[in-house]
Amino acid sequence: MKNKIRFAIIGCGAIAPWQIKAIQTIETTELVAVMDANPIAAQNWGEKYDVPFFTDVDSMLSKDYIDAVSICTPSGLHAELAIKALEAGKYVVVEKPMAITEESLEALLQAERKSPAMLCPICQLRSMPDIQKAKKLIEEGTLGKIVMVDLSMKYYRAPEYYAEKKWRGTWAMDGGGALMNQGIHGIDAVRYLCGEVDEVSAYIGTLFHNIETEDTLAANFKFANGGFGVMTATTSVYPGFNRRLEICGTDGSLVLEESLLVQLSTRSGMTLNVGKKEIKSGSSNPAGIAFEPHIMQYRDITQSILSGTELKFTSEDAAKTVRLILSLYKAAKQ
Repeated sequence: MKNKIRFAIIGCGAIAPWQIKAIQTIETTELVAVMDANPIAAQNWGEKYDVPFFTDVDSMLSKDYIDAVSICTPSGLHAELAIKALEAGKYVVVEKPMAITEESLEALLQAERKSPAMLCPICQLRSMPDIQKAKKLIEEGTLGKIVMVDLSMKYYRAPEYYAEKKWRGTWAMDGGGALMNQGIHGIDAVRYLCGEVDEVSAYIGTLFHNIETEDTLAANFKFANGGFGVMTATTSVYPGFNRRLEICGTDGSLVLEESLLVQLSTRSGMTLNVGKKEIKSGSSNPAGIAFEPHIMQYRDITQSILSGTELKFTSEDAAKTVRLILSLYKAAKQ
């Protein structure tokens, strides 16, 4: 059995350093190649990390010394590239969202079913200790019946953020705006912790930026268990605030700020109130997020690949988050 997974990076963009940091940190992973359609970027990254570099994905996927690829391109290319890699028998780690339309999502899942390899979606919040603690409290019934969930994602992106990368804020390549790009991890955490959503309603608008997609969204939803939820997502409010998730039940409530459990109060006497604490966040700067969540999820992914066991967080499950986002867009447009 192999004792190390050899990774290539596809897309030398903004999120790639987080993936490379995880690959270089874990003893069972190794960076062996990089690829970017921009020849200068590909060469610069290849020389920086002392690995072969490519500008053509098919050429790179033909190499036997690559076991897995990590896809860090614009969102609209995720599904297409992941399908190519799965067809080549490579394991695939794909950044969020793994697809941006229902059609591309189903094609991607079908490609995984036919491939000997696995599709590993990045949903790094689920790996964090306080998210796991919240999950345990909810599953054990400590909060009672979940009645109300409030997800607040009030971020800020300067106009230059969209201007510097023309694909950002387009339906064709970003798949959406504040919700599909910035908000997907928050809504995935809601699903993971509180269960599936049965009904949604939403408003979307482009209230500040000169982009195609929404920069502001407000939504309501009803969970399968009968509870209600409200959500806001925006990149338009200065200076931007940490993501905040309040989960309130008949026997207790908790609050997560980013991935940190900051408040807990239960009928059984459990309490927690974390004072002012510096929290790494992408609320006003995409590069402000921590490396640790990616490292933790990469450990889980690598262990699953090496042991041949099912992933903790599967593509079929992550697909439900994409479908929920698509349903919110559909509800808003109707």
